[in-house]
Amino acid sequence: MKKLITLFCSLFIGFQLFAQVSIVEDPGIGSLLQRNRDINFSTEEVVGWRVQILATTDREKVMKTKTEFLRKFPQIKTDWDYVAPYYKLKAGAYLYKLEAANLRHRILGDYPNAYVTKDAKVKPADL
Repeated sequence: MKKLITLFCSLFIGFQLFAQVSIVEDPGIGSLLQRNRDINFSTEEVVGWRVQILATTDREKVMKTKTEFLRKFPQIKTDWDYVAPYYKLKAGAYLYKLEAANLRHRILGDYPNAYVTKDAKVKPADL
């Protein structure tokens, strides 16, 4: 019985060594993939995640907080924008929410009101 099982396994493995797989791609698929690549490379902004540190109507407070933040965390890129009537100071630029949550966790001791927010104006170079 053992010899029969061994013989069967040997034959099965032997046939597998000579098996080949060939993939025939439709020409339309290749052009569609290339078009998709071109669109992705031409995208100037993507939806990403940032950590909002501050939202206030006082521009000077935003600039002061930004300077203070960069002194404590010089490796983290910060940016502010104005959405009437608030100036919003945001830090980091991440593709995944979990990465932004990690940054929030790191700065939470200094900025307890910081929270993760979705941002549609993230440049791929900033990621």
